Amino acid sequence: MKHNQPFNRTAGAGLLELHHMGGRLNQRLAFIMGIDVQLRDEQGNVLEEVSDENFVLSRAVTRGVFTGSNLLRYLVPWGDAIFNQAQAGDLYSDTTAFFSKVENEKVSEHIRKLQPLIERLANETRSYLWFIGD
Repeated sequence: MKHNQPFNRTAGAGLLELHHMGGRLNQRLAFIMGIDVQLRDEQGNVLEEVSDENFVLSRAVTRGVFTGSNLLRYLVPWGDAIFNQAQAGDLYSDTTAFFSKVENEKVSEHIRKLQPLIERLANETRSYLWFIGD
């Protein structure tokens, strides 16, 4: 691919546009999907779920709300992220640090819904927290 030539990729119902500009990759989301969160056991059974049908989490991610966090900064609306029991402490720290930085009530309410899943992740062996984009 040549530099300055756009690369378009459809991501589910959303459109992600990637542009090479001066050796850097810039991205713009024209439309995004929600990032649902599921606590699963090692067989993949869903134990608990928080849906993002109003795109609250995905919008926060695209606005860079979690920049500087330990783990939540790796979330993207067009892909999945999976965290294990050993990472639960960092996830919980990310969510509690978030409350002191952001005053958006919708995002805060959504993050509060995730905390019980993170607590279960910390206490239940062989469980995984899936952030499901796209």
